[in-house]
Amino acid sequence: MAGLLVTVCKKREIVVASGVHEWLERCLPCTRRQEVKGGTMSQYNPGDWVVFAKQKWSASPGPRARVVSAARGGETYSYVVDKYWIVADRLENGLLQVKTRSGKEHLLAEHDARLRKPTLRERVVMRHKFPSRSVAEA
Repeated sequence: MAGLLVTVCKKREIVVASGVHEWLERCLPCTRRQEVKGGTMSQYNPGDWVVFAKQKWSASPGPRARVVSAARGGETYSYVVDKYWIVADRLENGLLQVKTRSGKEHLLAEHDARLRKPTLRERVVMRHKFPSRSVAEA
């Protein structure tokens, strides 16, 4: 199986899988390419905290919004918000079942460009945003 070519931002904010979306163009000057070996080894295990960069659109971005850009008419904005979730289960078809603090479940591809492990700073400062381990087990 061929490896997956990814682009990693040096600021560790975003990981992009083979192709760059418009809202990521600001990170292009500080990117590097690396080959990730395709295989069965997963970097995510049940109980691990993960950060998901969710793209949203609204008339007024919140305080945690980043990579904000206005629409052509200027009435709405597209932006990215980090969501702090926990891995509940790793499915055999390459999907991760993640849970939010409120118990909602989402299925994400293991190699999704918007999914990453939290930085040390996020683990300390944003600890209250992550679900407790008991949520993942429920």
